[in-house]
Amino acid sequence: MTQIALFVKLVALPGKRDEILEILEQNLEAAQEEEGTLAYAFHYDARNDDVLWVYELYTDQDAMMLHTKSDIFTAGFPKLQELLAEPLAANMVTPTAKGKGIPT
Repeated sequence: MTQIALFVKLVALPGKRDEILEILEQNLEAAQEEEGTLAYAFHYDARNDDVLWVYELYTDQDAMMLHTKSDIFTAGFPKLQELLAEPLAANMVTPTAKGKGIPT
């Protein structure tokens, strides 16, 4: 089983960052119940008030797909896209075997 992680950059329309955060926080409620979702965290960008970063860690590809098919995610995603100034940028990565704070 290979863990999958995502770094997602969300660039909000001016003044819409907090609305995006509300949608993400709704997804967090669902992610809390997803056994294969190991980490799901949001971060403010230090240089741009309109940017949010999301870090996601899943036990494997199947767990990631389960998250993206959840009712809350599929309901919120179209709303999220309406608040973006540019398409979201997601980088999928595989954690290395060593690191601090990465659940195994």
